Amino acid sequence: MRIGARASIVLAVLLLGCGRQGGPARGKGSAATPTGVLVVVNGVALTEDDVKLASRGEGHGGEAPAAPAGIDTLVLQELVYQRALALGLDQDAAYQKKRQAIDAQASALKRRELGEVFFRKEILGKVEVSDDDVRRYYDAHRKEIETEVHVLQIMKHGRAQAQAALSELEGGKPFAEVAAATLAGVVPRGQTPWDLGFLRWPQLPAAWRGVVDKLSPGQRSPLVAGPRERYWILQVVERRPDKTASFDSMRRGLIELLKRDRVEEMQTRTEKALRDGASIVHPSPRG
Repeated sequence: MRIGARASIVLAVLLLGCGRQGGPARGKGSAATPTGVLVVVNGVALTEDDVKLASRGEGHGGEAPAAPAGIDTLVLQELVYQRALALGLDQDAAYQKKRQAIDAQASALKRRELGEVFFRKEILGKVEVSDDDVRRYYDAHRKEIETEVHVLQIMKHGRAQAQAALSELEGGKPFAEVAAATLAGVVPRGQTPWDLGFLRWPQLPAAWRGVVDKLSPGQRSPLVAGPRERYWILQVVERRPDKTASFDSMRRGLIELLKRDRVEEMQTRTEKALRDGASIVHPSPRG
């Protein structure tokens, strides 16, 4: 083996080893026994995925087959890695810096992917809406459901920005002017995305219901607080009867509305419970 090839293997070993905790034994919290095991080196199982990752470092784009030569190279990388650990070379500053960066990427991926599984199974999967729920909601909100409303909106992230926009409106600036300034540089001139046109009741965000239905044409709302620091200022332009509205025609939309509201409520409760039950410490900044 040429000296250059050996050096490249050592470098690849350092990078491949970044995700491992300590020596040959796998760390706590590992996944189930890996599938596609090709070889076991001093108790460490190497898989087809390991070969693919190693082949990227050899310029094969991660698609090289698990040929004997590829497996042999991976075995040598693992042996060098294990020997480097035994010598304490994992304390090398440059290696530690690379490892921390790669560990952070892996942790971010795990949080995101497992978070999606949690949301799907523990929140979305537990929300149910029955026909009786829909019928009761329709009867309770029949007047609003059978009315379409033409709405203008200004949306801001953060109460301070929203309050600044509201102050401009209270100072006499036209709604369209303040809304256009909010989207300056984002929306081509001539477009008016703040004008939402006529909306049906199921199309209104939960935070708008109970606000929009109480506004007269031409009337503007106070700040409307929504989830995740979103704030709206709303103005009603016109109302008109929705002649096509009936329980049957609105049923699907109302099911989605109730599901959306219940998911949001459950998510808010869950997030609060997680925070309330956790120990969250922000270390003081170093002086």
